[in-house]
Amino acid sequence: MAEARFRKVGSSRSQLTIEEKGAVQKFLRKTDDFTVATDEAFEAAKTTGGCLTISVFGFLIFYLCMELWNFVIPEYDKRLGIVASGDKLMQINLDIHFHDVPCDYMELSVFDAFGYEKVEHGDETNLWYIPVTHDGMVGEKFYTQDEIDALEEINKMEDVPDYKRPDLEADWKSTSDQFKHNNFEQAILLHEFTFVLFYADWCSHCRVFHPTWNLLAEQAQKLSFVTKRGSKEPVKILKINCVDFEKACRDAKIDGYPTLNFYARSRMKKGGGGDKKGPIEYQGKRTVEDLVSWLQKTIKKVDQIGRHYQFKSGCQVIGHLEVPRVPGEFRVELNSKRTLKQLNPKTVDLSHTVNHLSFGDLQQNIQANEVMKGMVSQQKHNAKKNGSTQMDAKQVGEYIMYFNLNFKTLPLEISSKINPMDQKEFKIQQFGRAPEHHLKISSVEFDDHRVYTMTMTNEFARITQSAGRNKQRYDIEHFEDSDDEGAPKIRARFNYDLSPLSVKYEKKQKTLYEFTTKLLGLLGGLYTAAKNGGRHVQKLFPF
Repeated sequence: MAEARFRKVGSSRSQLTIEEKGAVQKFLRKTDDFTVATDEAFEAAKTTGGCLTISVFGFLIFYLCMELWNFVIPEYDKRLGIVASGDKLMQINLDIHFHDVPCDYMELSVFDAFGYEKVEHGDETNLWYIPVTHDGMVGEKFYTQDEIDALEEINKMEDVPDYKRPDLEADWKSTSDQFKHNNFEQAILLHEFTFVLFYADWCSHCRVFHPTWNLLAEQAQKLSFVTKRGSKEPVKILKINCVDFEKACRDAKIDGYPTLNFYARSRMKKGGGGDKKGPIEYQGKRTVEDLVSWLQKTIKKVDQIGRHYQFKSGCQVIGHLEVPRVPGEFRVELNSKRTLKQLNPKTVDLSHTVNHLSFGDLQQNIQANEVMKGMVSQQKHNAKKNGSTQMDAKQVGEYIMYFNLNFKTLPLEISSKINPMDQKEFKIQQFGRAPEHHLKISSVEFDDHRVYTMTMTNEFARITQSAGRNKQRYDIEHFEDSDDEGAPKIRARFNYDLSPLSVKYEKKQKTLYEFTTKLLGLLGGLYTAAKNGGRHVQKLFPF
């Protein structure tokens, strides 16, 4: 009995040990990635496995292409240092088109960083002033005093602080609402075109028409109307309660309700082509479609107060300056010595387009300068035949960048900062303003080749009256003696500041060993992850 019991217990322990060994073996078999494939395994192939195989090969090809691309495309290390150059001069390449200032009035000068002293900028023959005519303009058309007054008042309205705009934009519904309704004329002059509904609370026709007017107001926010000049302008939809604002309606000569008046800036001021003409009253059907159609037709016929060309031509300034490698500024000034005529600083328009502006070393610009001279000579020859004098701005910039900088080989982070001002227009919207450009120039060395990158800020400063000769002048021109007693200097300024630091880009050497090791590591990791993940996917989708 005892022997039998011992055998039984022994048998039980032996059986437990076998079971424990079986569980471990099952676990190890499940994690075995070195199973020998049998014919049965191939016969049990599933659609899911085929999809996984195609996906894995797709990823393999993708990673291979990416690694090849990364191996072929060079990488660069950046090092910061101090600018070390034996050259005392650098070159500024420029092509600037002033829209409405004749070449006879223009003069380009270079000054030191403080604006006191003029600086030599190389041979004057390196600069060309090319007249650019305005299509269809046969004579000069100067601003009248009425136009100046009207435009200055409009400029004041456009400069209204943001905190005052809600009061001018809001409907005049009640004297007890949250808005301050003080000046109806300012409210209608805030926009180029304003359509106003004058109504009374007790008017039954007004109550019937109100839903239509509200629907028009919603649609007008999404619409722009083509003007007589071809531009697109929105229309402000406004309404005023003549019960609460009786005086405003009386001043507007409203004698019935509802009254729909269309106001245009040009008809409210003398500068709009004659005496004040006042609003246009709408007399048509009171539907949204008819109202929109009438606005479209009316706005196409109405004159506008706005800036226009005064002269028959503008001027394109092309060439290069050879300036000291120190901070400074170059200015395009209006000089009255050649014309013996002082332009009105209130109406002079120094709006311009920078076709090209870049900085470079003199030795790298020799070939480009010769090509530029040939281009200008050819353009002057062509002008005698067809009358067109404007040079192709895009072509000028491309020639400079091609010859000077070997532009196509530069990394994008460098090339995008070499000439960021190219093809940018700077338009003056207000009288008595002059453009100022502040440029920060940095030196970049790349493959034993130096280029200059720039960052910029732009503003329009106010032109104020000069205090006269040998007196301080509190205007945008710093402090400087005036050539004409009390006459302000009118100029576009390009201020440049050179950084003493230089960024050097050096190519990182990539070896075939690094490429092969990295590629094999990625492929091995991808294979292992795909095989382990594929087994679980097949369990989830057994088909």
